Amino acid sequence: MKEKIRAALRSAASLEAVKTGVIDVLRAAREEEQAEQLGYVAGIVTSDGPAKINDNVKRLEAYTEQIRQEQGYPVFSSTDVFSQAIFDQIHAHGLPNQAWLDFWQDVFGSGHVTDVFMTPRWEQSTGAQDEYETAKRLGLTVHYVEGEPKTENGNPGKWV
Repeated sequence: MKEKIRAALRSAASLEAVKTGVIDVLRAAREEEQAEQLGYVAGIVTSDGPAKINDNVKRLEAYTEQIRQEQGYPVFSSTDVFSQAIFDQIHAHGLPNQAWLDFWQDVFGSGHVTDVFMTPRWEQSTGAQDEYETAKRLGLTVHYVEGEPKTENGNPGKWV
């Protein structure tokens, strides 16, 4: 899923182009894989401050990979969508926080996302809180993830 999203966004120059590309990939994933479900993994990224963003991104990536392996349907997260290059290009436009919230509301509202996985500490993230509220409002299935993501050898990871 991550590779398909990244390929679709190679030339995206605006948040609107990213949204269109993501929704197109989600639509195709549902159709091609005849998936009745499609999941999104929500979690904290920026709320711990700039010094913790990379750690939080790695943690969210680990949760996303673990959930992918556990589910029988496509699963993605914001880390699949926003590579550093895409984020830098889009963020350079100086978008207000509401534009990012609207982006995810529109992705969820596209009708392709059916399940949302809330990872630990999601309550401390404005974005994840909005994703939760949007999921509830749209009647999506919300799952609460507990514990730490596992490492490649299957052991719980050590995360800050």
